[in-house]
Amino acid sequence: MKTIIAFMLMIQLGYSQEYYYYKDHIQVSLKAYKSTTKVDYYITEKDILLGVTDRIICKVIDETYLKQYTQEFNLTIEKKLSENLYLLKISNKNKILDMANNLTQKEGVVYAHPDFIKKQLFR
Repeated sequence: MKTIIAFMLMIQLGYSQEYYYYKDHIQVSLKAYKSTTKVDYYITEKDILLGVTDRIICKVIDETYLKQYTQEFNLTIEKKLSENLYLLKISNKNKILDMANNLTQKEGVVYAHPDFIKKQLFR
């Protein structure tokens, strides 16, 4: 019995959630850093700290795709940023990366990623 419990504990400790998003259709890995009630923080492979809330920036080829996906994923349009570029809101920020990644895979979506909060860099 102790062997089974020890084995299950090792599996649980060894399991790590994989976090990522797509930038220019290339997967960017993230490491969870810390979480608050409003913002989850991640660190990129290049050690850049990113904050993630409950909003997604999504560009579509045509507005009809957006209407379809907002219904399918239960998203709300918070703001139209420009032609076919929208700020969307989801009800559960814990699913923001999965939601953005799922949208990225959909037909008619140019890109979709969380509305990242990051430190402004100056040259």
